[in-house]
Amino acid sequence: MDPFTLSVSIAGLASLSIELIKLTKKYVDGVGSSGREEVEFLHVQLEALRDPLEELAVVLRSDAICSSTFSSNSGLYIAQQHCMRQLQSLLGKLQDEPKSALNGTQESNRPDKNLQSRTRSFFKQLTWPFKSDEIKAICVSLQHKVLSQSHNEVMVALQRQEHNIKALSESIPENIDDVLQQIQGTRELISINTSTLDSMSSKLNELQIKSDITYFKELLQWVSPGGFQQRHEAMRALRVEGTNLNLLCDKKIKSWISAISKRRQVCCFGKPGAGKSVFCSAMIDHLRYTHEQHTEILVCSIYFEYQCRKEQTIEHVIRSILRQALEKARGVPDGVARAYQDGGQGLKLEEILDLVEQTLGLFKETFMCFDALDECNDMTQLLRVLCRFPTTRVFVTGRCRIRDHVRRAYPKPILRRIKAHKDDIRLFLVNQLEKDSWQRPGLMRQELRDEILQKLVDTANGLFLLPALHITNILSENTIKKRKKALSTLSDCLEGAYDATMNRIKAQNKADAEQALDILAWVYYAQQPLSVTELRHALAIEIGSEEFDEDDLPSTSFISSCLGLVECDRSQGQVKLVHFTHFTLYEYFHKVAKDVLGIGHDILAQKCLTYLSYEETAVPLQGAWEGGDVRHDSEPHGSLELNDDTHGAVVNFNWESHLAALNEEYPFFIYASTQWGNHARGAGVPSQKLIDLALEYLLMDDSNLEPSIANFLLYTDILYCPSQDCDRCLQRAPSVSWVAPRLHIVAFFGLRTIWSVVRKQLPDLDPCALDGRGMSALIYACFSEDDDMMGLFQHEVYGDWSYIKFRMTVCNMAVTKTSLEFI
Repeated sequence: MDPFTLSVSIAGLASLSIELIKLTKKYVDGVGSSGREEVEFLHVQLEALRDPLEELAVVLRSDAICSSTFSSNSGLYIAQQHCMRQLQSLLGKLQDEPKSALNGTQESNRPDKNLQSRTRSFFKQLTWPFKSDEIKAICVSLQHKVLSQSHNEVMVALQRQEHNIKALSESIPENIDDVLQQIQGTRELISINTSTLDSMSSKLNELQIKSDITYFKELLQWVSPGGFQQRHEAMRALRVEGTNLNLLCDKKIKSWISAISKRRQVCCFGKPGAGKSVFCSAMIDHLRYTHEQHTEILVCSIYFEYQCRKEQTIEHVIRSILRQALEKARGVPDGVARAYQDGGQGLKLEEILDLVEQTLGLFKETFMCFDALDECNDMTQLLRVLCRFPTTRVFVTGRCRIRDHVRRAYPKPILRRIKAHKDDIRLFLVNQLEKDSWQRPGLMRQELRDEILQKLVDTANGLFLLPALHITNILSENTIKKRKKALSTLSDCLEGAYDATMNRIKAQNKADAEQALDILAWVYYAQQPLSVTELRHALAIEIGSEEFDEDDLPSTSFISSCLGLVECDRSQGQVKLVHFTHFTLYEYFHKVAKDVLGIGHDILAQKCLTYLSYEETAVPLQGAWEGGDVRHDSEPHGSLELNDDTHGAVVNFNWESHLAALNEEYPFFIYASTQWGNHARGAGVPSQKLIDLALEYLLMDDSNLEPSIANFLLYTDILYCPSQDCDRCLQRAPSVSWVAPRLHIVAFFGLRTIWSVVRKQLPDLDPCALDGRGMSALIYACFSEDDDMMGLFQHEVYGDWSYIKFRMTVCNMAVTKTSLEFI
């Protein structure tokens, strides 16, 4: 077979792969979670197979090997035939399955269903006709049979052609100049085709990385522990079909979505509660639907949240963008693979940005959508960073103040104000009323329904949140008379709507009301978002008790007592975090928390200390290594250095797994270990009960303090050691000699009152003593950045004679933390 004919066959393979890509894309969107991983795996493999096949067809048509022939016994011919059979078999199976699903759909659907509903039902019935092992075998067969055989056969043909030309040059010496020119031209062509084949080989290497699912998942986890899909799913669940069309149909925004507009930035701003997050989720889904056929177009989404401001740093955001790009890319860039293989520890922001730039280079166009940009720690720096990516189109939402920031960062952004359209509000309310009629029949009359719609739409003031709160308050009543009364007393502002909800919470039975207030207090005052299991344990704590009683755990539906003010993530298979349904609740409770909630930081600190003092949690870690072998070793990793009894020996022990098991059994333990001091500090002047509990905790035996101190050292900012060039210095095994640095911890949290009490109770404790890493309590205190605490150290501990030493320590820590605020 001549190369041209074979190239036509190879092109046919590429076309077949494109058909399969389209089919697998439908499966990815339609099948359930049970088969989704296998579908996505095959989809990625087929996309990666397409390009090498197209490039191989081009090489076979080149002049360099036009005179070569490939027999029926040729490896390339056999591989082509094998690939054709595999792809045709795949296509047949994938086409047969939708037919059967469609027949079932047509039989089950009623005639009055519209086309969109039938299509959605059809794809939901798709089942994946392959097993995981079968898919992997097919992909390995396609890679090895076609791509490796193709590379070898074509290279042999090119070398044979070059050999023939050399022989020709020897037989025609009189025309040597012409022949040399031919040889040079052929060599250049061979060089070009060899570069093409090298490119194919590089793509195969990238594909190989992605084809190893375990390796690829570990790489993604290293890049970023997770994306923002949970938040996106939550916003999507709030959307009603047919809403948000007003802005999506805007002429300039449509041009931006189509990647036609030269203006690459869109800024949508509005009041709190105007529906910005819901519109952002609609924009993300619309972009993905519009460009779903274009594998070279990437859509990234970032949702900023008020309660996660500490965690959502610039580095966190950039890493999330990198992860989303890698998930969509056909391969893993060499730079990313090398960084991961080298360990990737301590990567600087600039290095991460270089990796993002490499990965985005795999795409023709990138859309980045940022919701609630005003909740970003440093939105100015983020906007400046995004300017590094020239192929990026940026969409942001936020409060009105983001408009000026975007204008300063970009010359001519598209600016649009977001406000709830009356038609959208009506659609949302109708949807809620229909759900209520189905769930609670007999509690609605047509005239009441019309009055609710009319009044809530007219009083919305351009907000989605306000009518959403009102309809929840109205429909929560259990009689028509009470619903009419709730409608007549509606407030025209968010604060009034929240007041009405709080009144309803307090009007519940005593147990539900108290539980709801406790939940609201924990969600509002928590130093970091709590998971459902953490919050359940927190609610079960009885201050001053000696052991944890599982019978005090609330039901798994405990959040319902908050009447819609609190929700948990709708994620599947991941830790579910509890948070307010809207960030304006944080602003509301900032004003009224002391009067409405009844408890504050002081009570929460007491609960944390009670949890740390339980018999179940105050268990010596040394119990995990008793009876272990003794060995002499200078490495502390995975070991515990003892004192005089073992003469500097090191005992093997399994303390890390022991601590992990303890944290798993008592999920609130990590939070209590690392945040009790922050709650105590937030209380201002601590109560006597708090001081007593803190003393009881700090005066425990060293061995009983081990688990909570180990958590403290592992999960707080103290991991940043000035002696380690600001890299994370994870000390995996605290030695007995410093396992309970009581004054160090009190200094870290800046607890001046408790410091003075501990100093009186334990006068033998040396505040200048160093821990196992050579860090004094003063260095711990520098992390608190509390001027009064620093002054206490200067006068009480160091005195005037050591003032210079004091200042040098503080300056060293300031440089380490790149903050001079407390000097």
